[in-house]
Amino acid sequence: MRIIFRRVPSAQWERLVENINSMGGLDGDITNLKVGDPAATNEPFQFSYDVSKANFLDWSKKKSDIDLPLSQFTLADADEDDMGAGCGADQVRASG
Repeated sequence: MRIIFRRVPSAQWERLVENINSMGGLDGDITNLKVGDPAATNEPFQFSYDVSKANFLDWSKKKSDIDLPLSQFTLADADEDDMGAGCGADQVRASG
């Protein structure tokens, strides 16, 4: 995820998160987006946000299935060539 956020201008991060959520079937309004510094490779990359969507759950049902946000992403395996370059665990690809 770090690489994705590094490549997208910070002014477009909210739109990026909206697109990621849409890919996972979770459309809604994004608020409270907080993104760590993608360039700070000596620290874990973190971001958080809230999503709200009216009538997301059907309360008349006994059971609802909810996919976790970002569950469609998996980390790529780090190649030995990537080790020490600071990008091995930062690579992200969509699975599915």
